[in-house]
Amino acid sequence: KSTIPQSEAYKKSIQNAEKSILMNMYLQNKKDSIVVNTKEIKAYYKKHIRNYTNVHAFTIVRAKQEELLEYVKTLNKTPKNKLEEKFKELAKKYSEHPRKSRGGDMGFVGYDSIIQPFGKEAFKLDENSFTKKPLKTNLGYHLIYVKKIRIVPLEKLSENIEETLRMK
Repeated sequence: KSTIPQSEAYKKSIQNAEKSILMNMYLQNKKDSIVVNTKEIKAYYKKHIRNYTNVHAFTIVRAKQEELLEYVKTLNKTPKNKLEEKFKELAKKYSEHPRKSRGGDMGFVGYDSIIQPFGKEAFKLDENSFTKKPLKTNLGYHLIYVKKIRIVPLEKLSENIEETLRMK
């Protein structure tokens, strides 16, 4: 017959488990009683909007910014409806970035999922626009083109935000 159930360590573990269960139940009841209104949810969403936003970005990277300034001149002369095509053409031809062969296509990126200050600058751009000045990172100098901005709508997030606010 085992002596474990009679040991002090076993009894202490049972007491700690019981305390933990009671504390979790108390906190769950407390959390469930907290009412979060729509105004609070909207304010949280607005304050944290960049967490729910991705941009489809392209980049051209060069070691010297002077070269990129020439590309800016070319892009400024390009009709708006041909801008993406021209940017990709320049990236394929001149970029020193690993995604050069894809026209500098970075795909959809989040603010914090990409090297800074790249994310910060990319999130300042409108759709179908590019940075007018080269941007310095540890990879070199960048030009950034944003094709599309994708924001997850509040309707899809309100329950998660409500839960987050209750937990806080």
